[in-house]
Amino acid sequence: MRLVIRNNLPFTIKFFDYFKVKFHLEYHHKDGTKEEDYNSLIVHAEDEDAAKKMILNQYENSKFLKIDKVEKLWKY
Repeated sequence: MRLVIRNNLPFTIKFFDYFKVKFHLEYHHKDGTKEEDYNSLIVHAEDEDAAKKMILNQYENSKFLKIDKVEKLWKY
């Protein structure tokens, strides 16, 4: 984050990073079988926690969602 003065008014510019979030949905069926669907998304977020929160919100805090890995790809 850096402070910028423009028109005599200070404001901050936030820098965001791109993260690849790997996750899976894990379903347990009544017959005892387990089904797993793996996926990954690239998100534009401030930090790893914000990236995780975006995925949780996307899947509405599903109890089936398991986040496996968050890796930083590049900084914008």
